Amino acid sequence: MSIQLRIDHLVLEGTALTPRDTSRLQAALGAELAELLQEWKLHPGLAQGIAVPNLPVAAMPLPASVSPSNLGRQIARSLAGSLVPEDRS
Repeated sequence: MSIQLRIDHLVLEGTALTPRDTSRLQAALGAELAELLQEWKLHPGLAQGIAVPNLPVAAMPLPASVSPSNLGRQIARSLAGSLVPEDRS
């Protein structure tokens, strides 16, 4: 199975990321999301191939200090949770 996912716009309010931090966040988000989507079963509708123009996810409280890599992984888990059924077995 091949999964193609494109994130055109990601809004992070209350963060001040440098270009280097942004690159680290993107790399961690992509790696974690790819791993989770391969591990978990996709929602049946997504397995057929669809476009999702807007994928709202729950607000995530951020600790005072979080690394860009950890933030990327947290975002990936939140996104993946929106793309798979609750029963991931």
